[in-house]
Amino acid sequence: MAQAPETDLPEATAPLVEADGAVDAAFVRAPDDDAAEASPLWILPVLFLEFLAIAVTKSLLPERLNEFFGDGVYAVVGVAETAKGLLACLTCPIVGRLSDATGRRPWLLLTVAGTTAPCWVLAFTDDLTVYAVALGVSGLFASTFTLAFAYVADSTPAPNRASAYGLALATLGLSFTVGPPLGAYVAARVGDRRVFLTAFAIAALDLGFVMYALPESLPERRRVAAATNDPRAPFRLLRTDPFLRRIAWVVLLYYSGVWALVTTLVLYVVRVFDFTKEDVGWLLSAYGLCTVVAEAGLVRVAVPALGELACARLGLLAFAAQCVVVATATAPSTIFYSVLLSLASNLVYPALSALVTRRAAPDRRGEALGAVNGVKALTEGLGPLAFAALMVDFEATAVPGAP
Repeated sequence: MAQAPETDLPEATAPLVEADGAVDAAFVRAPDDDAAEASPLWILPVLFLEFLAIAVTKSLLPERLNEFFGDGVYAVVGVAETAKGLLACLTCPIVGRLSDATGRRPWLLLTVAGTTAPCWVLAFTDDLTVYAVALGVSGLFASTFTLAFAYVADSTPAPNRASAYGLALATLGLSFTVGPPLGAYVAARVGDRRVFLTAFAIAALDLGFVMYALPESLPERRRVAAATNDPRAPFRLLRTDPFLRRIAWVVLLYYSGVWALVTTLVLYVVRVFDFTKEDVGWLLSAYGLCTVVAEAGLVRVAVPALGELACARLGLLAFAAQCVVVATATAPSTIFYSVLLSLASNLVYPALSALVTRRAAPDRRGEALGAVNGVKALTEGLGPLAFAALMVDFEATAVPGAP
């Protein structure tokens, strides 16, 4: 008889205990038949527009940052990303918990405005220091996937959530497939300033969609009575549930590497391989296309066949292989070939998120996802800072990509 896929969670043999010793009965297995009135498809335009506003500027930024900050570019970007990650680590769990009490829409408005600000602010200034400061401060609003995945969990039965999360991430990939080459094209025709104005217009359109078209996914009858603003409260879930704590450790280690690669790769290829704006645009577009293929197609096949745990393990191995290929690359073509490994590494996030929401009760999903995404946000700060310092040390060596 064939072995069943690893989709089942460990049995909750020990009850979750609050600080006062009372059993936390709300944080147990979520019922599979708990589906909200809203459809998860409604969140897709929100994600597409938000990340399109960011993506259209991505092909322009590496060259501008290198020109403006020179040899200090790794340090500046590393510090800005660290500030962003640390702030997000504090606010992401709070926003997740507050959205359990007030609904997802109000907080989506805030996060769309805040996370896109570093991109469209350059429509009004040429000072890249303003961009770096805005990037750091944007961590206060970096709760997009906490809220989006909670929206999906509200409106999708448990067995279908990994695929639904994959669809959300595929939408992100579509933004980065279209955005960077589009930004490079517009910049070549009408200048950089118009690209940043385009980002501003896209962000405004997204805010309008959230405000006037997006239905709320969390009905009042399913909201928690009150929400705490104590940033420590959601992390108690990780301390009291061993399974979620193990997921948090995986997230910490994996995303420290992911954010290090994401924030340094575009700077690295410009400095070492002399990539142009167009080259950077096509590289990011290739990553986006692989994300679309993986999240819209591969997740839907792999998760039912292998289970969430096996898919997460496969994705981790693929990412490790990708890092080795990038580190040893001696030609631009090798950098492009390494992108293919991201097809498998894109399995990690939807698989882990599905495990988290299987574990959480309906009125605690935002809190649970906020706690795990808070750990993820912490890595967004620690990874770039540590690897920026390493990139500076190795840049003049025979193996500049070793970090």
